[in-house]
Amino acid sequence: MGDLEAVLNNAARARLSYLISGENAALIEYQSATSQIAEPMRQLTELTKDNPVQVDNCAQLDSATTARLQAWRASVEAKQAGKPIDLGYFIRQNKEFSSHAAVLTAAIRSEENRLLHDRTRVARRGFLLASLVMISSFVVALLLLYFLFRRLTAQLQATEKSEQEAERFRLFIEAVNDYAIFTMDSEGHVTSGPRLRFANQE
Repeated sequence: MGDLEAVLNNAARARLSYLISGENAALIEYQSATSQIAEPMRQLTELTKDNPVQVDNCAQLDSATTARLQAWRASVEAKQAGKPIDLGYFIRQNKEFSSHAAVLTAAIRSEENRLLHDRTRVARRGFLLASLVMISSFVVALLLLYFLFRRLTAQLQATEKSEQEAERFRLFIEAVNDYAIFTMDSEGHVTSGPRLRFANQE
């Protein structure tokens, strides 16, 4: 957009300079500037082709620019033919073209700003959602680690308690000289034994 406005302003300034002075250098500058208008217009149309509103805006700007160039060409040809030039008329005409182009370019900018705002809002929403997912995943991972730690701690405590009970039982057995060993079922009935051991037995 900026490039298009720049070349249009350069062309308008060079044309007015030629109409006033009739100098060949001003004519060459005008011709050079007008030859550069088509490319930024094409780029603008290409960049906005996915938006119907912008397609319409660009079509209006292209039409206005074409009419502007035709009026410029007619005034330059009149100057080259030596016809009298009404500078006041051409200055007013140039202001009208500039005002119309300014309205169209403002509409294009407004639509681009709206699209940018919408895209920024969507991107912000996506960022917040991704952040929420990451935070949730982190919290879940912490909870899993906590429960795993609790489970491992409980297992270690149970193992340690079992080892301590086994050690106490071993010490108890080693401290007893005379004892009888028998087994019982879950209902309390003796299922085998007793086997007796006395201190004087080898």
